[in-house]
Amino acid sequence: MTERSPGTAAGRLGAPVVPIVEEGELHAAVAATTGPFDAGAGIVLRPLTSADVDAVTTWRSLPEVARYTSRPPLDRAATARFLQERLADPAALWFLVERDGRPVGEVAGRLTPTKSIVGPTHWWECSLAYTLHPDVWGAGVATRAGRAFCDVMFTHLPVHRMTAVCFAQHGASARVLTKIGFRQEGHASRVVLAWDGTWWDDLHFALLREEWTTPSTA
Repeated sequence: MTERSPGTAAGRLGAPVVPIVEEGELHAAVAATTGPFDAGAGIVLRPLTSADVDAVTTWRSLPEVARYTSRPPLDRAATARFLQERLADPAALWFLVERDGRPVGEVAGRLTPTKSIVGPTHWWECSLAYTLHPDVWGAGVATRAGRAFCDVMFTHLPVHRMTAVCFAQHGASARVLTKIGFRQEGHASRVVLAWDGTWWDDLHFALLREEWTTPSTA
């Protein structure tokens, strides 16, 4: 990657990403990051809206999907409330993942200020999350969607660091994060009481702006 000054970050198309301090400015920048974004292999990220409730319910209602999330299976009404809550957050970006025109999942991130001991920070941290329909598990969709999302964050917004957390018991998700380019930074033991009544571990991952390389969409 090219060397960057502290004041700007070169975007994929050569336009600088200007660091932002004020939350209002950040929210405006998030709202302007709309896509759609091409992840390659027929996979596209487009803004998630409340009109997508039926599509999202098709995977959010499945026990095998809920098993690895922080929510029980959601019916249509619960999914509608979930979308309303998430889409109202001005610091979050939510995209619908489409494969060959068919909705197959969601990928999202929420931005928070990076920590600083010298005053207001000009950079932000974004937490990555994704949920996909089982029909496309193991097909590389999560990896491509996650890579595309990270590229959007680093290219269009002043994101210094991406983070992600998954259950240690969900090895497939940990492998996806590694393929995207994340490094495992921590392992929290017996931190979540899971749906089956057992204690599960959390794995913590991170990816820095200077570690990122724009992926190919071929």
